Amino acid sequence: MRSSFSRLMKCVAVGVLIAAGASEKGDADSYSPEYLFTLEFGEADNQVGVYIPRLAGDLECIPAGPSGIAAGPDGSIYIADGINHCIKRFDEYGELLMRTEGRLDNIQRLAVDSTGAVYALGGGGIGTAWKFSGEGQQLWRAGLGGAIPAEVRRQFAGRFYDVTIGPDDTLCVEISTETSAVAVFDPEGNFLGAYEGYACTPTGKIVSVGAVPYEKLAAEVHVSDLEGRPLATYVANSRAGDPGIFEGVVHGFSRELFDSGDYMYTIAHGTSSFPIILSEDLNIGTDVIVTRHDPSGRPVAYLRFPSFPFYTGSDMTVDGAGNVYQLSYNATSVDVVRYRLDTLSQEVQSLRVLAAMSRDGSKYVALRGIAQHAGMSLKWDAATRRAILSSATGGHAEAREVTLAAGDQGVLLHEGRLWVSIAACREKVGPMVKTDAKQQIAYLVGPAARKVACLTR
Repeated sequence: MRSSFSRLMKCVAVGVLIAAGASEKGDADSYSPEYLFTLEFGEADNQVGVYIPRLAGDLECIPAGPSGIAAGPDGSIYIADGINHCIKRFDEYGELLMRTEGRLDNIQRLAVDSTGAVYALGGGGIGTAWKFSGEGQQLWRAGLGGAIPAEVRRQFAGRFYDVTIGPDDTLCVEISTETSAVAVFDPEGNFLGAYEGYACTPTGKIVSVGAVPYEKLAAEVHVSDLEGRPLATYVANSRAGDPGIFEGVVHGFSRELFDSGDYMYTIAHGTSSFPIILSEDLNIGTDVIVTRHDPSGRPVAYLRFPSFPFYTGSDMTVDGAGNVYQLSYNATSVDVVRYRLDTLSQEVQSLRVLAAMSRDGSKYVALRGIAQHAGMSLKWDAATRRAILSSATGGHAEAREVTLAAGDQGVLLHEGRLWVSIAACREKVGPMVKTDAKQQIAYLVGPAARKVACLTR
């Protein structure tokens, strides 16, 4: 056991050097969206299970779907198919690589180590951990209550909440209590120790995240080593880079994630002003906002994208390199989307994915979404079915108005909302909306602080 701790501590020293170097960087980061593949809903190996209640307002019929996603070291995608009681692994083109053996009940979280082996957290009371090989064979199963010594359970009594991978492929299990703790296991499932904190980073640090008074989108972060010695304390304030991207956020962070360089990703949820119809009973009404913080707490990039309208467990993840993966739901399928990280930007970047639909081979985006995310005003005349977009004045530039009407080339009225094709948007509104290489994702990208309205004036 001491040898395992020795290896962990060597990684801690390396992590301190990484953090010190990263905090001095002047460059910010940006993301490029990539549609990877689509999985239809169903029970087959190349599908995922989703249950959508048919009765609106029936509280006993809670929607459910894939409860976790994780990325492997080779770029393959692991999805916890909670409805079909298994974990499935796909390559980045959607080809099924494995399905775990046996039945996994109540899967909640996933984590993948450097060998491609996958850990799962679930079971009755969310108190069971599994480990499977990359080919799907079960390597071990452990009831966490029995695997953790009694004196540790008495000290950190609480609910098991999440799993992450520490150095040397150790398994770190978050215990959600009043103070939170992390239980660490070796790759064979042997208990190594428990520490105050909520997460163990891949470099071997223990991180605690606390609230900042009167600021719901900031966190006080305490970093220590595995001996409890403090390494750093900082405040990560998501609003510091782009306050406008948090429009509609009511609550604070729902989760924090870490990549292999100890960059922290805070996740908040905001209400969208333009629900998109998924079925007769369900709408998209919320967005997910991800902030990437460097190891000093400085925000360096933002993502905002539409979310499924109910909680499925964990519909996004971050890999070691900082790429973000999202499950994006449709009426009968789920898309797997990757936001690839690059570090060529010179200032904090904001990427905003727009609600989009395909019609006659073209991609259309909701006009209200363009206005909202570009900081433009939108007036709608129901009688004439015309919309007027107005850009704000800036510097010596004059305000600019654009009128769009249902029936114009590239303009549609659908579900009571005006939608504009990418081509019409570039021609009439300005070159502000882009798509990924497969023409599947429409997005708006630009520097922070509402500078995203890059209209041609």
